[in-house]
Amino acid sequence: MPKCMIFCPVAATPAQQDALLKDAEKAVADALGKPLSYVMVGYSQTGQMRFGGSSDPCAFIRVASIGGITSSTNCKIAAALSAACERHLGVPKNRIYTTFTNKSPSEWAMGDRTFG
Repeated sequence: MPKCMIFCPVAATPAQQDALLKDAEKAVADALGKPLSYVMVGYSQTGQMRFGGSSDPCAFIRVASIGGITSSTNCKIAAALSAACERHLGVPKNRIYTTFTNKSPSEWAMGDRTFG
């Protein structure tokens, strides 16, 4: 059920994207205690982004899940995802924003059925 989307203007190669997404799915699954088989991750190269008055590389990450979104898990996920973006995309950790959304089971569907 967890979903993690990374938005960044960096033109990552397919190999960089794959490595980034493997790190992201593991970080999300481990921190939230969710099976990897339910984790969805994605990378979207954006147009130009600005952060702090600069066009230097930056990223915006959205994480959503049914349960597990707590202060403790959010810190773990943010640290792991920021490190992965720095490692694979060259985006400094201090130029990454991450948001977290806790969803109820009735707000999330897989195929034609909601989880609640």
